[in-house]
Amino acid sequence: YPFPDGSQKLEGDGNGYGFNLGLHYAVNDSISLGLSYRSRIKVDIDGTLSFADIPAPFGPYFPQTGAHTSMTLPSQVFGGIAFRFRPDLVVEAGFRWEEWSTYDEMRIDLDQAVGGQTSSTVPRDWHNSYALNIGATYTVNETVSLLGGYLYSTNPVPGSTFEPAIPDSDTHLFCIGTNLQFDRLVFSASYGFQLQTDRDKDNAIGAQYYPYDANGKYASYLHLLGVSLTYRF
Repeated sequence: YPFPDGSQKLEGDGNGYGFNLGLHYAVNDSISLGLSYRSRIKVDIDGTLSFADIPAPFGPYFPQTGAHTSMTLPSQVFGGIAFRFRPDLVVEAGFRWEEWSTYDEMRIDLDQAVGGQTSSTVPRDWHNSYALNIGATYTVNETVSLLGGYLYSTNPVPGSTFEPAIPDSDTHLFCIGTNLQFDRLVFSASYGFQLQTDRDKDNAIGAQYYPYDANGKYASYLHLLGVSLTYRF
């Protein structure tokens, strides 16, 4: 192709408001339950759409312009139960449910026409998702605690609208970590390996940019590292 690939960037910010509710109940010294709810949050976003590396003959058709969109973040339900089998061993299990069916489409309205259009709509049609997890904390002594866990999460993106911009898939997450306590000071470190299941893209998303519809197989994984330092007054 005689022209280089162009690029586009949408930058913006917005605000939204919601609420959280939570409940914790200790059944006895060994068993406790937790439940929480986070409401939907609608966020209206205002920003700027800009382009780079557009070939000169096409530059006037791709001006920098104001852009506006909105999205509704999903309501979420969390629940969990903890068992203290022994003074030094606690095992927890939980779930998370997310109402991603609120995300039907991504529509962007533009102040100026870009490529002859003043708006862009990309179908999403996401569905609700859930996650299940289990973990344990083993207290070795007054200084050292060991942690481990596993999480399985489904993804909300259907095959009909799957695309590389959001390459989500069902997830397996394996975690290990430790807490080191020195009087009022606590140092925590953890490592997680997140394995995304393979996905195939075989749909018309991106077909308007043919031949760059990006159909094919997608596979990914992540390494996660977390550290924290806490001082208790």
